[in-house]
Parts: sequence; structure tokens; C-alpha cells
Amino acid sequence: MWPVAGGATPVCAPIPLDTEQALVATTNQVRAQYGLGPVRPDAALSQAAHGHACAMAWEGTLSHHGGDRTDPAARAQRAGFPGCRVLENIAAGQHTADQAFWGWMARPGHRRNVLDAHVDAVGFGAVAYDGARGGNRWVMVLGGGC
Repeated sequence: MWPVAGGATPVCAPIPLDTEQALVATTNQVRAQYGLGPVRPDAALSQAAHGHACAMAWEGTLSHHGGDRTDPAARAQRAGFPGCRVLENIAAGQHTADQAFWGWMARPGHRRNVLDAHVDAVGFGAVAYDGARGGNRWVMVLGGGC
């Protein structure tokens, strides 16, 4: 599953639709196991997630704060997300979307974000990169209303 091995520079192409659909489906399967409602894909959250994944790959960082000093909520708002609740999971180095997702589920804070009852939208971003800056970057942004 995407991203495949990148090269010496980050490949900042948007995450393929089938990969995003698979991540949304997996997210909703897990949420259903806990009696939670599904999340729907959201273009603004995907834009925010993709932009942050690309920025982290280019900057060689793994942080919820961007080089432009933005936080997840500011990036989601800038991308056009109208909600007030914004949660973000980030990861680096995993080779597949499944590895990134299940890595998040293994960490209490990330798991709490996936299982937040107050979100109903999600977006994903990933950047293929095998350089010395820590490998692929993955971002999941979850959002909900006010």
C-alpha cells in the first residue's frame, strides 16, 4: 500500500484515493467496535493533513507544530474546515498506511483521537520519503463541529 519507497527528496503527491478510502474504512471498523459512529472523509482535513505531511518531510521534523508555527486547528481552519474540534495523529517511518494506522492504535493518545466520540470527519496525508530525515510521514486529522 502507498507510499512506496521514495527517493532522495520527498514526494508530495496527494495520498491516492484508494488508500484514503481504505484508511477511512479501517477507522470506521474500529470505531464501530467501540459503539462509535463513523467518520466521513473531508477534503479540507485531507488538505491540512497532506500539507503538514509534506512540510514535515521537507523540514525533517515530526511535530504537531508546523515550521510556520501553526497548530492542527489553524491548519484545518486555513484549509476551510468549519468545525471547532480538530485532533491530529502523526507518524514517521512506516512503510504502509496499515502500519501507520495500527501504530496509532497502539499509542494511548493517538488511540484516544481515533475513538473520540465528538468527531465525524477525517482526512489523511502521507509523503513517501526514504531520505535521511526519518522516512515516510503520515498524518491523520479528525474533526468535529462546535
